[in-house]
Amino acid sequence: MKILHVMIQIEDDGSIEIWDAIEYKGQIWLVPEWRAYPAEGIQKPARMLSLEGIAMSVPRADYPADFFLDSPMPRHVLEDPGKSQTLSLC
Repeated sequence: MKILHVMIQIEDDGSIEIWDAIEYKGQIWLVPEWRAYPAEGIQKPARMLSLEGIAMSVPRADYPADFFLDSPMPRHVLEDPGKSQTLSLC
């Protein structure tokens, strides 16, 4: 599974952060949390947020990300699964 990187402006404070994402079933999914499986030497998404319908741009090649969300996102959506109702959860 190829890990992508998405630049997101945090709505709360205007900061720019880079978060992991994957392509799954033809969509880009943000992966704010991973679960490690040390015995197998792998990690899998513990939580995924669908970015379907959310406008994204492709940044210039010198940016360290594959995509940039065109709109800011509240931090609680990324960090608190109990408040992530504005995006689809997997």
